[in-house]
Formats: sequence, structure tokens, C-alpha cells
Amino acid sequence: MRWVLAVTLSAVAFVVCWACLQFGVHADAPVALGWAILPFSVVMALSGVWADSLRRNADKSRVHPDASTTRTVQNQKAGDKAQQFQIGRDLRINEKDE
Repeated sequence: MRWVLAVTLSAVAFVVCWACLQFGVHADAPVALGWAILPFSVVMALSGVWADSLRRNADKSRVHPDASTTRTVQNQKAGDKAQQFQIGRDLRINEKDE
């Protein structure tokens, strides 16, 4: 919903700026369109940060504080290969094939 509002506000800023330049100042159409992209970009950038802040805050609240600090790391050497096991996943580090 926030992104719909952000895009709508940006489009409204574009149309209002374009209409003022086209009909109020009587600027050429390409010039009016070129200048109208400026407020569109500014409003889109600012409202995009606002719209994405909800997702970023939700991602931070989902992360358990213990999950980042509690890690089980075991190094195991099998032949010439060193393997690291971390949180149930096998990650190969410094793998040597001879």
C-alpha cells in the first residue's frame, strides 16, 4: 500500500509540474516534460525511502538476536579437504583437489 501511495504522489507531482509549465508558463512540450521529471524524481526518491522503511523494520524484528551470536562451527579435515559446518549447512572452504 505504501508503494502505491509513493508512485501516485510522484505521478501527481509530475502532472502538476508539467501542467503548470505547459499551460501557465507556455513552455514548449519537451521542455515542460523535461523539467517535470525533476519533482517526480525527488518525490519518488523520498517516498520510496518511506515506503521501504516498513519492510526494513520488519526484517530487523524477525531476526532473533541469539541466531547471529550462536553459531556452531566445526572444522573437519577429511583427506586434503577442510570443511566447515555452520548452522546445519556444509560450506567448503579452501577445498583442494589433487
